[in-house]
Amino acid sequence: MTSGANRQIRHSGVFAVNHNQTGARARQKSALQSAAASAFLMRRAKAFTPLQDLHENIFNANISDLLPLQPGHFIAVLRQQNQKAVPEILLGKVIALYTNSGARGAKHEAISSVNSAGMPSYTMVRVYRPSHGSSYTSIACPSLGATTFIRVPLTHILFSFAASSGSILRIDITTDAAHPFELITLCPLSSAVMQGLYARVNQVSECVKGLQKSRKSTSTMDTESEGSGTSDFV
Repeated sequence: MTSGANRQIRHSGVFAVNHNQTGARARQKSALQSAAASAFLMRRAKAFTPLQDLHENIFNANISDLLPLQPGHFIAVLRQQNQKAVPEILLGKVIALYTNSGARGAKHEAISSVNSAGMPSYTMVRVYRPSHGSSYTSIACPSLGATTFIRVPLTHILFSFAASSGSILRIDITTDAAHPFELITLCPLSSAVMQGLYARVNQVSECVKGLQKSRKSTSTMDTESEGSGTSDFV
């Protein structure tokens, strides 16, 4: 150590190296995420072929660069606790999105938006139950007057209604801050998609199982939420 100036130069050099290493890791992570998302979309498109008549964008869950999914948007999901459980189609509002590199054991990180159905490692949603007609209530458990939140793996996201956000009527009728209560009414397009999914819930379940199976048999990197083939709901 000869002077303060020299010490500062050496410190600056170390900082530059760390910055470059961080940038390289970020680029590598982004590349892994993109590759995993692209591979997932190809498998999803094949698995969901039987449902193509429901909507032209069922193959990508209606999520794209033009229609990114963000917190606050509504999505249709499949809930099935295990292979023998009765499958259920649910409507949920996205509360949070998480992603990772796709590698086994990779850390999940919160993100503000996704432009591919293959990007989120899992999604937290608030469940809305049918009320009447095309209306849904956020009180998913009427007997308790409680809201239900579930964690949805990417394989069980069926369709995003981000494109219809401006057409979905929302009425906040909360009287107690501790018990938020919202009533929504879907637009005709969103309602038609939900009705189509309800009517073919068993076929939807088989498509999701096929997607899970294809991911297991063709990849060892992106199985973070499949385990024995059941969904990762909590």
